[in-house]
Amino acid sequence: MGGRFTGRIALAVACAAALAAAVVALALNARHYYPFISDDSFISLRYAQRLLAGDGLTWTDGPPVEGYSNLLWTLACAALGGAGLDLVVASRALGLLGFAAALVAILWAVRLARMSEVAAALVGMLALAASGAAGAWAVGGLEQPMVAALLAWALAACPPLLAEEPPTRRQVGVPGLLLALVTLARADGAVLVAAVCAGVVVMHRLRWPGWRRGLLLAALPAAAFLGQLAFRVIYYDAWIPNTALVKVAFTLDRLRGGGAYVLAAARSSALVLLVAALPLVAGAHRRGPRWRHACLAWIVAAIWAAYVVFIGGDIFPAHRHFVPVLVALCMAAALGLCALAERWPRARWIAVGAGLAAVAVFAALQPADKENRRAVSERWEGNGEVVGRLLDSAFRDREPLMAAAAVGSLCYWAKLPALDMLGLNDRHIASHRPGDFGTGLIGHELGDGAYAMSRRPDLLVFCGPTGRSRPCSRGEKEMVADPQFGRAYQLVRFRGTVPRAVDAQIWVRRSGRIGIEASPDLVRVPGYLLTGRDVRAELDEEHRIGLRLPPRGSAQVTLPLPAGHWRARLESAAASGLAISVTSSSDHREISRAETGEVVFEVDDVSAQVSVRVESRSSGRPHMRAVVIERRP
Repeated sequence: MGGRFTGRIALAVACAAALAAAVVALALNARHYYPFISDDSFISLRYAQRLLAGDGLTWTDGPPVEGYSNLLWTLACAALGGAGLDLVVASRALGLLGFAAALVAILWAVRLARMSEVAAALVGMLALAASGAAGAWAVGGLEQPMVAALLAWALAACPPLLAEEPPTRRQVGVPGLLLALVTLARADGAVLVAAVCAGVVVMHRLRWPGWRRGLLLAALPAAAFLGQLAFRVIYYDAWIPNTALVKVAFTLDRLRGGGAYVLAAARSSALVLLVAALPLVAGAHRRGPRWRHACLAWIVAAIWAAYVVFIGGDIFPAHRHFVPVLVALCMAAALGLCALAERWPRARWIAVGAGLAAVAVFAALQPADKENRRAVSERWEGNGEVVGRLLDSAFRDREPLMAAAAVGSLCYWAKLPALDMLGLNDRHIASHRPGDFGTGLIGHELGDGAYAMSRRPDLLVFCGPTGRSRPCSRGEKEMVADPQFGRAYQLVRFRGTVPRAVDAQIWVRRSGRIGIEASPDLVRVPGYLLTGRDVRAELDEEHRIGLRLPPRGSAQVTLPLPAGHWRARLESAAASGLAISVTSSSDHREISRAETGEVVFEVDDVSAQVSVRVESRSSGRPHMRAVVIERRP
C-alpha cells in the first residue's frame, strides 16, 4: 500500500515537472518573438476599446460593421480591460494562458499511469511549446491561443465518444460546450467542430452509434453558431461577417496559394508530423483507446489543413493557421507514443527518447524558418502606436475622419473616427468586389477611391502607419487619380515622440475639421499646413500641434484674400525669434514685414493671392501653432 502511494506521489511530481518544463519552454519561446504583435490584433482591441467606452461592439461611429472574426476573444480582452488591465497586455496574457492550457490538455489526454507516459506527454507538450507558431502567437494578439486551448481540451474530452459503451450526457456535453466556444472564438470555428464530429463518425466506421454521437456532439456548437448568427443579423444587419466578404474567394489562385502555405507549414513541422505518424502506423494492428484517440486528432488536423488550402492560406507570419494542426498532432504524438509503449513495453523508453530527440532538433530549426523569422523582424506595428498617439493628442477634440489601409495599431492608438480603405471594417467597400477579386493578396484587394473621396476624410495615411507620399492599395490609387485630390489635400510630415521618435507622411485636407478656417473677416491657417524645407508637424510643450521650424529656417503658405486692411499674427507658445512677412504672389513684391511675429498689411486688388512667410531668427527649433489673419477696421 505504501509503495503504491509513493508511486503516485512520484508520478504527480513527474507530471508537475514535465508541465513546468513545457511552460518554461513556451515562455522562453514567446520571449524570442516578443514584442511581435499583429496589426489585425489591434482591430479586435479597438472593438474592445470602444465597447468599454460605451460605444458598443463597433469600429467607428455610424452603422455598426462586424470587422472582427473572433467574438469570444474580443469579449475576453474587453473583460480583462474592464478589470483594469491594459488591452494589449490582456491580449498577450490570454495568449500565454491559452497555449499553457493547451499544454495541460495534452498532459491530461494521455491519462497517465507510468513514468514513460509522462515522458510521452512531455514530447507532445514540448513540440507545441517549441513551435514558432506557438511562440509568436502567444504574444501576437490574435485568437489562435484561445482556439488552441479550446480545441485541445475538446479533443482531450473525446475518449468516451470513441468507446463502445454509450457516453453519458456529461461526456457528450463537456466537449460539446468546448466546441461551442470554438465557434465563438473564430468565425470559421464551425470547421473544427465539423472535423471533430466527422472524426467521431469515422472512428465508429460510419455506423449509426458514431453518427448519433457526432450529431449529439454538434448540438451545442450548432446552438452557439445560430446564436451568433442571430446577433449578427440583429446588431450588424448582415448574414455574413464583413471579414468573409473581404477575404474569402474560391479561385484557382487561392487554391494554389493555400497548397503552398500548408506545404511550407508542414515542411517546417516535418519532425512533429513524423513523431505523430510513426507510432500510429506501428500500432495500427492493435487499435486500443489511445490509438483511436490519436487517429481522431489526425482526422481533425487533416480536415483543418484541407480547409486552409481551400481558403488560400494566410498572410500573417509564423504559420498562424497551422496552430490547430499542431495542437492536434502534438496530442497525437503523445498518445501514439503511449499506444506504442503498450504494444512493445520494452521499447517504450527508446521510442520516447527518439521522440524527445526529434523535438529537440525541431526546436533548434524553428528560428531558421522563413515565416518564423518574419515574426521576429516585423515591428512596424510599433510605429502605429507612435503616430496614433500623436494624432490622438493633436486632434481628439476635433475628431477628424482618418482614412488608412493599415488600420490596426494606428487607429487603435489614435481613437479617431476611421475609414478602413481595404474594407475590413467598411460595408460599402466590402460589398463592392472588383472583377479580379481572388487573385491578389488576401484581405488587400478591395478599395473604392470615389467612395473614399465622397467621405471627405481629413487625414489620409497611405500604405503603412507612417504613411507615404504615393499610394499602394487600389482605393488609394483611385483617390490620387481624381483631379480633385491635388486641390483638396496637402502632404504633411508629422513627427511623434512617444514612446520614441517616428516620422510620418500624412495627407491632410486643406479644409474641414483640421484644415484652414476661413470667413470674410478671419483666416486661421494651422502651422502644419505651411510648407518649407525640413519642417515638420509636432506637439509643443503644451501638447498642442503646430509646425517645428529648423534653425534659421522658414515656411510659408499662399492663399487668396479680398481687398482690405489685414493683420497677420502667429500663435505660438513663444513667438520670440520668429519673423513674419507678406508677399504678393502675382509680382513677388513684399507688402509688409515684421520681426515681432505680427504684421499689418493692405491688399489692393479685389481678390489677390498673398504668401505669408514665417522665418526663424534663432539657432533653436521654434514651434508655431498657426497663422491668424484678421481684417482690421
